Amino acid sequence: MMKKTARNMWFISSRYFFKLSNTYLPLFLFLGSTGSAFSQSPKQYQPDSHTLLLCHFDKSAYADYSRGSSSPSGDDVSIVRGKWGKGLLINKGEKVFYKGNDGNIDLQQGTIEFYIKPNWNGNDGEYRQLFSMHGSPRNWIMISKFGVKEGKSNNKLGGAICSQRPDEKKHNYASFAYDISSWKKGEWHHLALTWQNGEDAVFYIDHKEVARRKKISSPRLTADQLLLGRMNCNAAIDEFRISDIPRKFNIIDRKGTKYLSNLEPVRSIQDFGALGRDSFLAIAGKIPIGVGGYTYEKGLATHANAEITYKLDGKYDKFKALIGIDNYVMGTPASVIFEVYGDGKNLFRSKLFTPETKPEEIEVPISGINELKLVLSDGGNGHNCDLGDWIDAMVLEKGVQPPPPSKRGRCPKPVKTEKKAAQKVSVSNLYAYNFSIPFSNKGYALAGKNYLDEINQDAALPVTEKVKLSCFATPGEYEPLSFVIYAEKDLSDIEIKCSDLKNKAGTISNKNIAVRYGMRVPVRRRYSWPVSKGTVPVTRFLRSFEKLNIPKQNFREIYLTIKVPEGTDAGKYYGEISISPKNGKKSNIDLELEVLPFKLKMPPNKRYGIYYHLSHRFITPKRLARELRDMKEHQISILYPRLSVRYDTVSLEPDYSKIIKGLTLLRNNDFKGRVILGTGLHQLSLISGYDKKDPEAIKKLEKNKKFWEIAKKTIAGFKDIQKQYPEFEIVLTHLDEITDRNRLPLYILLTKAAKQVPGFKYFISLDNGTEKRERVITKADPYVEIRNYLLYMFEWWLARGHTFEELEKDLKRTGDEADFYVNPVGPYYTPEWYRIVNGLYLWISPFSAHMPWIYYDIRGDAFNDLDGKTSDHIFAFYSEKDNDIVNTKIWEGWREGVDDIRYIYTLENLIEKNKNKENKFEVIKDAEAWLKNIKSMLPKPPQLPYAKDGPWRGLGRKTLGTPEESPFVNAISNQLTFEDYQHIRRKTADFIMKLQDN
Repeated sequence: MMKKTARNMWFISSRYFFKLSNTYLPLFLFLGSTGSAFSQSPKQYQPDSHTLLLCHFDKSAYADYSRGSSSPSGDDVSIVRGKWGKGLLINKGEKVFYKGNDGNIDLQQGTIEFYIKPNWNGNDGEYRQLFSMHGSPRNWIMISKFGVKEGKSNNKLGGAICSQRPDEKKHNYASFAYDISSWKKGEWHHLALTWQNGEDAVFYIDHKEVARRKKISSPRLTADQLLLGRMNCNAAIDEFRISDIPRKFNIIDRKGTKYLSNLEPVRSIQDFGALGRDSFLAIAGKIPIGVGGYTYEKGLATHANAEITYKLDGKYDKFKALIGIDNYVMGTPASVIFEVYGDGKNLFRSKLFTPETKPEEIEVPISGINELKLVLSDGGNGHNCDLGDWIDAMVLEKGVQPPPPSKRGRCPKPVKTEKKAAQKVSVSNLYAYNFSIPFSNKGYALAGKNYLDEINQDAALPVTEKVKLSCFATPGEYEPLSFVIYAEKDLSDIEIKCSDLKNKAGTISNKNIAVRYGMRVPVRRRYSWPVSKGTVPVTRFLRSFEKLNIPKQNFREIYLTIKVPEGTDAGKYYGEISISPKNGKKSNIDLELEVLPFKLKMPPNKRYGIYYHLSHRFITPKRLARELRDMKEHQISILYPRLSVRYDTVSLEPDYSKIIKGLTLLRNNDFKGRVILGTGLHQLSLISGYDKKDPEAIKKLEKNKKFWEIAKKTIAGFKDIQKQYPEFEIVLTHLDEITDRNRLPLYILLTKAAKQVPGFKYFISLDNGTEKRERVITKADPYVEIRNYLLYMFEWWLARGHTFEELEKDLKRTGDEADFYVNPVGPYYTPEWYRIVNGLYLWISPFSAHMPWIYYDIRGDAFNDLDGKTSDHIFAFYSEKDNDIVNTKIWEGWREGVDDIRYIYTLENLIEKNKNKENKFEVIKDAEAWLKNIKSMLPKPPQLPYAKDGPWRGLGRKTLGTPEESPFVNAISNQLTFEDYQHIRRKTADFIMKLQDN
């Protein structure tokens, strides 16, 4: 039978549809951002990661959120006015039930809760069943109002949990009750029952604990049904929720204490997201906060770098909290430092916290403090994954004891790390050679080698009695050389020294010659693959040393980098390298350097940039200065320093302090060029309520006048920054990789908001490997001025039949600049790759710059590629242990590629300069033919067998992690030898010398 509860609304139990204003409405699944569910007067519940079943009853009895079935069954019941919105009226004898055996309940631990408005008084003496679930006769949970027993009415409301295994003779039973004689008909009350196997079960009424039973046993068998009502319920029900954790409901401020999560901060700024109060809001989607594998009810959740300020007015005596890395980022490279400031003075600074660091209780004296500031800073490897919690953060008056911890239970799904797997990998001797070498009475043999090639442990390089190393370079240029020592016996305390380089005109001091050994390490076959998929040994790092020990049947690669000082006279310079083992005879290697009589020019339309973690370098100015100098020595003139606007989430004022500090440091270290800065508009969108799960999120943000107003104010602030720092070309960005994860709509909206203030270019990284992603770029084009292509994905674009010429026409049409990036990871990204992409590839392509991620991004030990979930990204970094920049072979290849294009441009510049000089006509003709010849040496993308029947079929995903990942670059690598690169450079230099004025 239908029961009308509102005009034009009807409800049928068999299908559970309802009709409103003659329109059929489907099941409504609410997946919006979550609100707090643990205050004394919570609003309508919203699902979080621990919700199993949630029914608002606003439109029907269907569950609004469920892990299992959302469909109800049972009797005809009515929709009536609820605690919030609508509720479910269950009259005498009626019931509604949901499936319990498909994920809607967790019997080991959980919470059952709902609001109830009885149509009876608490002292009426009637038995009423409100909730029940049965797995077997001895496995059940029930919440009921007790009735008359032995002629007496106890007027209590309570619950019971019963459990019994098949092999147990007795069942385990726990019950609890609370007197509700004072309840009046028509009043709303909240009921909750929480349990955890082996722990306490707690019964709450109106968010207050009223009964507890110690160490209960959970039911053993999953219930087929979860029932509301059944026997004489006669009440309205609202906000019915089942969770997979025992929630807590009575965590309130006690006298003399104040939880900071219950206080409004006067200022709250962090690099990403917003301050989380009793849950994590700093990332997309709300999750419970917790440290050490446990979750907690109370606390502050922050994302480095964060500053949260509270006004205390000198009322409190001490600050107390449990600090640690959040459970959510276990197994990541997270690293943070916690600090507490009082009235501007540092009161506490923690050690460095990583996911392996145990949580730590802190107690900080704050007597008389008016302003308390909590700071979470990144630990030195950028702010990625840096989520830190201040659990049970509270201030206490003098003499007041703190309340017990708000621990709610174990984190349900702890994240496993790759570290244990990495430790199990056995690595063979990476320096052993497996061949015989010619006998030497010195106990070792020497061989020259080119620095590009990876050494072969199974094949000897040509060993000669007398080794000579020679090279040529221009003033201001760096030139690498290398040789190998093969030990026939154990060699100890080997000293390797270079003499000065001399000729009749002058001397190049040996201080300009860096001598390092090649450190070999195992690296993953692909940077994101687990170590279990195998490793590849490579010579990765170039490390300084004083003396070397080489065991018998082992080798060491020795690398020299010669810096030719500015103003050095042309000519050949000679010197020698001495190799002196403590227990062997001394050897010498002849060293010859030819200094060419010209300086290299940098092409204005080809540049080099890099991502760099600048923000955490504030605390290490020495390291910052040395790293910036190293980048300058590698021709870096574009920097993405990870600096962004942040927002005070209290006032929503944009904060530029981090940017100002960073730009000042760049200025002080003499960096000049393009700086890419973050607008912070993505963070602003999140603060403004943007939720990517909401299909209406973009429309809501478009209508948010406050968002547009603050966005305009933010970009206007960059105008002032540009005036303050005129030596920098400021470019803006606010969302990376727009072709991924459906980010385009948000990116377009953010850029529209930013372009309310004209005058800035916008940078974005992207890829065009598929036709779908190519269409994304077309849609994004009006909102992008600088495109940074992922190189191997760009070659997928070439694989589909496109050309460099096609991209060049598109860039001319749009006025855009195209950059590309090749990240420093994987054994297949070699020094030769970087020489190619920085040199010949950049020269023949329409790309303007190489702009890779990242100078370094290190997870754990920089010299161990296996101790994190993914590979480390490293070109170079400053090592405190080495007290110097630790270079990599690919970083040397990077600089050689830069020099290749500088030689070519220097020649092109001279050709243009001498166009009208008759005496240079023949040389220019030959030089132009030579440049064409260089291009003819290189393969053409259409000639590569990857269009249909090559390894690129199916987008070539099976080639990931191999040199074929970028077949065009690989084809150049296979076609040219080290001698070819040097021949190209030398012949180009000869033309330069013929064309320059004497």
